[in-house]
Amino acid sequence: MARPSLLSLAASAALASAIAASFTAPAAAQVTVILEQFGVGNVFRPGDWTAIRVQLRSDAPAPLPVRLAWDVPDADGDLASSTRSLVLSPGQATSRWLYGRLPPAASPLDLEGEVFTLRVFEELEGERGRELAVARVSPATAAVPARGVALQEDLLGAIGTGRMGLEAYETPPPGLSTIPSINEMAVVTSGLGSAGLPDRWEGLASHSALVWGGDDPNTRPGGVGIEEGRALREWIARGGTLVIVLPETGNPWMLGTTGAAGGRGHFLSDLLPSTAPEIREGVLVREMLPALSKLAGLRDMTARMSVRTFDPTTLDAPWIPRLAFPAPHAPRTGLVLAEKSSIEGKVLAIERPFGFGRISIVGLDLDALRRRALQDGGLPQADCIWNPLLGRRGDSLTAAEYASLEKSEPPRLVRRPADLADLGGGSLIARPIELSGRAALGILAALGLFGTYWLLAGPLGFAVLRRWHRERWSWLVAVGVAAVFTVIAWAGSLAIRQGETRIEHLTFLDHVARPPSLDAALAAEPQFQRAASWFSASLPGYGTASIAIDPDGNQRNILSSWLAPPGDARGRFPDVRRYEASIDSPGVLEIPARATSTTLAANWLGPVDPAWGRLPWIDPEAPVEVLVDGASGKVSLRGRLLHDLKGTLADVKVIHVNPYRAALPSLLRQGGVEVVAKPGAMPQEGRFVAIAAWNPGEVLDLAAALYPEGAAPARDAGPSSLATSIKARYYDPLAAQRGFFGSQPDLVTQDESTRRLDMLSIYSMLAPPPYLQNPPTGVEPLRIERIVAREVDLSPWLARPCLIVIGYLRGSAIPLPVTIDGEAPPSSGLTVVRWILPLPAVEAAMVPDPRPAPNAD
Repeated sequence: MARPSLLSLAASAALASAIAASFTAPAAAQVTVILEQFGVGNVFRPGDWTAIRVQLRSDAPAPLPVRLAWDVPDADGDLASSTRSLVLSPGQATSRWLYGRLPPAASPLDLEGEVFTLRVFEELEGERGRELAVARVSPATAAVPARGVALQEDLLGAIGTGRMGLEAYETPPPGLSTIPSINEMAVVTSGLGSAGLPDRWEGLASHSALVWGGDDPNTRPGGVGIEEGRALREWIARGGTLVIVLPETGNPWMLGTTGAAGGRGHFLSDLLPSTAPEIREGVLVREMLPALSKLAGLRDMTARMSVRTFDPTTLDAPWIPRLAFPAPHAPRTGLVLAEKSSIEGKVLAIERPFGFGRISIVGLDLDALRRRALQDGGLPQADCIWNPLLGRRGDSLTAAEYASLEKSEPPRLVRRPADLADLGGGSLIARPIELSGRAALGILAALGLFGTYWLLAGPLGFAVLRRWHRERWSWLVAVGVAAVFTVIAWAGSLAIRQGETRIEHLTFLDHVARPPSLDAALAAEPQFQRAASWFSASLPGYGTASIAIDPDGNQRNILSSWLAPPGDARGRFPDVRRYEASIDSPGVLEIPARATSTTLAANWLGPVDPAWGRLPWIDPEAPVEVLVDGASGKVSLRGRLLHDLKGTLADVKVIHVNPYRAALPSLLRQGGVEVVAKPGAMPQEGRFVAIAAWNPGEVLDLAAALYPEGAAPARDAGPSSLATSIKARYYDPLAAQRGFFGSQPDLVTQDESTRRLDMLSIYSMLAPPPYLQNPPTGVEPLRIERIVAREVDLSPWLARPCLIVIGYLRGSAIPLPVTIDGEAPPSSGLTVVRWILPLPAVEAAMVPDPRPAPNAD
């Protein structure tokens, strides 16, 4: 019998091992991956934090722990792998959200076809195991293809089936690509439901506001899960605006049964008023019309609706009245003259601050009103209702009104396309935080070292040996030169590794002060500071660097790589690396380090270290008080502020938004056509002054700064008025520079950079482009656009009574706790300090006067 060969024995052993392995090691489970949503409501904006919802299904016979990962390119060309752990039940579909910052793009179309990778790994005792599934997805391959939002567009969310008049910010008039009367158009994400909200606040970060209407199973607040409710509350606390529109019937928000009265019915119960509004049945819509529209007529003058109104005397602090139906005022006292049974002077909407955001409640079912189509263009008109609630500015005209302006003789509508000013684009943020000089020096040194080695070990060394007739020594010289330069490179690398890690930053630091009168009402709500920060960090050495913001805090602060939109020319490293960004630790990144710098963005909430400096506070001996004379319609403010920061606040702006609501938007008949009487009016009156410097320990006397000549008319249109100052300080200088906007302006002056950072702080309240003309006088409109730092806009505060102080602390350390490899590195940069004090409402002042009938001027 022939002896088996070694080869056959080896093959038999391998076969036996494979058979044994098939019985001892189970085959990998099959997991299917479906992209359900790309962005909340399948809407996303390039460069923003974005939520995607992924459905997984496993065929494993037992529960399967997995780790889901979404790879997103970062600013250096590496892949930030957003991960989340979950357990899949056998045969059941499981959906989970993931969150990541998308790369910026000049057009959303550039990202709609961008391919991203989703991976599913087995998870064993908290460690990642073998890969179970991989899927290539894009916004276009979601179950419902996603829609991209341009960098220049706002994003509003509507929970419910209707848009409630918000489409006025989205739909341009026929024949035009933009809305002539506003700076920024918006995309409205409609059809959202209470069960489809993300479970982390950053999933809503792209939205500036959410409007919640309807009363059906898909929109009831009780349908919001625990994590989703927590995320929504945190989004509001970090600056979001939530507007609750009450339905005509029913009480889904349980007003009057929760809040201060006790109980918990849904995620906002403890924040809502404890007293229910008064229900007024069958009110004629024509009686409510002045608060809803500039137009006077209705298709059905007998139409009626129920409305809920609020009694300011029964509101729990810190709720204040925000919108009221117009009513006449007594000439001698300024008090409202209205009968109790009348709708005149009654409060239609209320508001309360919550952290850095706000919650509003509207007592009229705007969705039902919109569906009745009682006016051409529908009710309500956005400039009457939504501008004051959302903190926006700009007229809302119907298609018929635009057509009338265009066809009038002479034409009143400006058809010339507006010039564009983009506030400097991403370079407004990127340039102040550059750390490229040191990195460039290191790269040049490395290139010089390599070049010198090549010359000595190669042609130059050989030429010298040849001259000395020692060519046979060339290999020995090459080895020696290599050894010497290896030592030099090692020493240089060690010097780089031991070099100083440092940070250069630009940070907006906000503080909402708490009036003593609200201490008791808000005792359960923590008082933190908020920071939006962009910074460059030098990372000596090669390998991995751990960067964290507030690693010991208990807030969900987020950190990400950042690339200046619309995507700068920054080089990408050829060795693409992947690093994990876990959903459970969004403030910590373990990123690749290559002895250069990287740029990051942070959204932080927490207490500022007292060692950094004390933010402004109210002098206890001179509290802030608003003085209103109803008879004369005059207002003033008194009180004193101090600060103890580590330097002088420069270029200080002081803004007082007084209790008086601006006159209702109205029409004026000119040349046979009706035009808006006061185009682009602000929703609230106020004053705006500038102070060159405010030193530590120096008293800021508010009366002397804002009202040096004593009380002033609340609706004063003088040079210190809010609207006049904003136009003169921001719109007019940009209009004068319009020739520079064909190409990116070079923001080299400190004054110009400061001006544009100011404009980011009040963007939605900047003067809108002029759209009316009086031929033969020509109009050259300018539209101001922003593509960066939307989260720093304080405009909603400018639509309610408050005091705002903005100042620039140059050469300051970064105010939020940042560590690199566990150590706090030295830092320097610019901190924009913004201090906000909510002020009480004055009932008579917030009730507008009746609108006059359109008359010729």
